[in-house]
Amino acid sequence: MDSIGKKCVWSLAIYLNLLLLTPPNVWAEPPQTCTLRGRVVNAVGNQPLKNARVQLKSGDDPKRFYNVITDAEGQFTFAQVVPGTYRVLVRHNKFVPGAYGQKADVFSNGGLLTLKPGDEVKDLLFRLVPTAAIVGQVVDEDGEPVPGVEVQALVKASRLPTSPDTPPASASLAPIRTAVTNDLGQFRLFGLPPGEYFLSAVDSGMPELSDQNLSGGFGYEIADAPQPKYPPTYYPGTANPSQAAKVEVRTGDEIRIEFHLRRVETYQVSGRVLDANGHPVQGANVSISPDDLATEFSSLRYGGETDSAGRFEIAGVAPGNYSVDASRLEDQKQWMAEHPVTVSADDVTGLELVLLPPVKVPGHITFQGSASLQTGRGIVWLQPVTDRGHHFGAGEIRKDNTFTADGLLPGTYTISVTPLVGDAYLASAHLGMIDVLKDGMKVGSTTPSGTLELVISPNGASIEGVVIKAQKPVSGATVHIEINNSEQGRTLAKADAETDQYGQFTFHALPPGKYSITAKEDEQSEGVRTVSTNLDERQHGKITIKLDEEE
Repeated sequence: MDSIGKKCVWSLAIYLNLLLLTPPNVWAEPPQTCTLRGRVVNAVGNQPLKNARVQLKSGDDPKRFYNVITDAEGQFTFAQVVPGTYRVLVRHNKFVPGAYGQKADVFSNGGLLTLKPGDEVKDLLFRLVPTAAIVGQVVDEDGEPVPGVEVQALVKASRLPTSPDTPPASASLAPIRTAVTNDLGQFRLFGLPPGEYFLSAVDSGMPELSDQNLSGGFGYEIADAPQPKYPPTYYPGTANPSQAAKVEVRTGDEIRIEFHLRRVETYQVSGRVLDANGHPVQGANVSISPDDLATEFSSLRYGGETDSAGRFEIAGVAPGNYSVDASRLEDQKQWMAEHPVTVSADDVTGLELVLLPPVKVPGHITFQGSASLQTGRGIVWLQPVTDRGHHFGAGEIRKDNTFTADGLLPGTYTISVTPLVGDAYLASAHLGMIDVLKDGMKVGSTTPSGTLELVISPNGASIEGVVIKAQKPVSGATVHIEINNSEQGRTLAKADAETDQYGQFTFHALPPGKYSITAKEDEQSEGVRTVSTNLDERQHGKITIKLDEEE
């Protein structure tokens, strides 16, 4: 064999060796990527929106996302997108954010978009709605401006999308925008989707408070704790949430209002902080947080610190329901206590708060049949049975379906698991022989013996209905559902809803049982209509609620 032939044989041998030694996936064809194209326009007039921010966010991998900006024609393109499930989010200054699959409710998360290898999605259209603004001034009884007041735009909590990272909503209203009054008492709530809002004004007791340090954080010495002069107030000027008036804003509106605050008699709250052995605790931080639904989300806190005898005194507390919290960090462990109080027409004295370490509850979940968690992390929530108190426990669900709920103080708690798929629901919960759904999860001062065993069933019920009056659908009606049993330990996945433009509402993931469904035309309506129905597993019920029909 000549030299050229030898070289060819030698080269072929090297190639075959490389071929055999190279992993097969190196030679495999790369997965086909996807392409998305679309356009963003102004919902009023359909003019193209330049510089809109469009994001493609993976529902499978939180680290995978794509961002583009629209051009002068409002057009955008995503190229070389990895196949998978995505959400498409669109944002632009002075417009309500949009989402793929978003329906009439601007607060919804929208739907999911599934891309298969090689998919080309064209002609996506997003019509963004211009936002509105509420501007105004907060004044006192003499017409003087009040600085440092937190003004909030509140909507029904049932309208807001749920998140697995937050406990199921217990308040009926929740803020979507907060602004702080300046030295002239002026505020501006901007970026509001068109609709109806309740407004609250909460005196922070800190005239120097601003939007910047509210969002960025602030601190103060206990001795210089804020002393609010006015009780939380709802527009147009009432301390009673049931007497609050709605403010309606339309697309692109900027409306002006004026808040009037009135001083009220204030009182003192005093007591002692003790350790588990009954000894006084010096230097414990004590604060009082209002239970009122408007102030639940504000920075309003009354503060104090215990002396050498464990005593504290907090002055300037307006009438209302509060939770008194005490805490102290010792040996890198946070010791806590909580006590509900009602301030009415006199000082509150003689409180005793006993500091304890937060209790941990270990648990395990069994998923029956097709029951499962949605994509992302799952959490088990333990919330107080009563509406008083701000402490709750939470535990992230691990891959082996175990969890440890932490942050609990002595008390009785309800249990919920989020986020579940479809109509899956919490079917049972036991701690040893104790039926926790029936009696509530009772937590003492130490970790309970045994494991909290939860069972999730895929066979929940659902119900859909329509609210009508004078034979016409009622839009924006408030609907509430309750299960009629003695279970203290259960929290429904969703207990409140609002009817759409067709008067329709739905509830999903319901355990079997007898239910009462209550509807009223709006928050101010005195007329309430209640109907009852029984639901079995997997049953899909249908009801009609006639507001003008007598009981």
